[in-house]
Amino acid sequence: MNTGTKVTTHDIDIELPSNPITPMFAVLIDMVGGAGTAEAIWRLMQDFAKRGIEADRKRRRLKERAQLDAEWFSLRQMKEAYEADRKRRDDLEAQLEKALTERDDYHDMADRLAEQIAAITDQEIGEHGSGNNPWQNAMLAADEWIAKDIRRLTDGVDRRSDGEPDAVAACHAVRPYIDSIVCYASTLDEHDGNRVAKMIEDVCASHPQPAEPTRDSLPRHVAQTLDQLPKLEVPLFRSGAVYICRTVEQWTQAHEALGAEPKMMGRAGAANTFRHLSGGQDVYLLGIFDGRSSTLAHEAAHIVFDICHSVGVEVEGGKANEPFCYLLDAIVGFADQILNEPTGVAQAEIGRAMP
Repeated sequence: MNTGTKVTTHDIDIELPSNPITPMFAVLIDMVGGAGTAEAIWRLMQDFAKRGIEADRKRRRLKERAQLDAEWFSLRQMKEAYEADRKRRDDLEAQLEKALTERDDYHDMADRLAEQIAAITDQEIGEHGSGNNPWQNAMLAADEWIAKDIRRLTDGVDRRSDGEPDAVAACHAVRPYIDSIVCYASTLDEHDGNRVAKMIEDVCASHPQPAEPTRDSLPRHVAQTLDQLPKLEVPLFRSGAVYICRTVEQWTQAHEALGAEPKMMGRAGAANTFRHLSGGQDVYLLGIFDGRSSTLAHEAAHIVFDICHSVGVEVEGGKANEPFCYLLDAIVGFADQILNEPTGVAQAEIGRAMP
């Protein structure tokens, strides 16, 4: 009979206890149960012990597996967090790269704009350096250039106590836009733009602008017809109003109300001016019959030339011609809104007239 058994589990040798069945007791068991009964019992005891050890081994393996699963889950979470962080980092890098590219593009554009201003104004702006900013120099040169143009428009009002009528009108026309026209002057007291702005304020204060004509100054039958058309008070000069005709029928009705024979009926668009109506108001009819932007721009230019001529503003080649440009911008912008609205929309729904 065996006296002991050695079993290995988890790399540890475990020795089972010696057979507790004494030889004499084994003889008695064999006598009762038959030969070999004691040996069989001992083997069962050994098998039970081995099974217990194997069960413990499986339990330990399951515990280790659970620990491994927990560690794997934690690692997977860390990986997902890392991937998300890497994506955010890549997005930030892409945004930064885009911002840097846009900055470089804007820088190049500002350089080109400054160079063009320098060429137009015939001023030296220099290169970028610690003591020189060509962009600022270009802004100053542009302000000086614009100030000279404004002085040309207002020539005479600072030398005559009574003021030239056309120059006074020009001062009142430029006054609402002086801050945007002379963009850099507000920071430099000695800059000519500030001197021009102060002169304009003084002239406007000493020569108040006459009250603008009202709709009541038009004959009633004319006002009733024109009330059906979108209206824009002439920007800058307030010398009249522009009325938009989108159809030939509107064009015809407006001419009949004004006592004129409608012409240019077969064209894509038309423009006509009626000067010095009752109350001194000019009426400008702008017809865009095909709804095209090119037609609008073409006919609006005719209207703007008429307005400039009416108020004494000369349009010259090689000059900035800012009044002409502002008028054209305002009229085209207003009429473009009308063209994009359904026919028949009330004037109040189309939008307010520009100042």
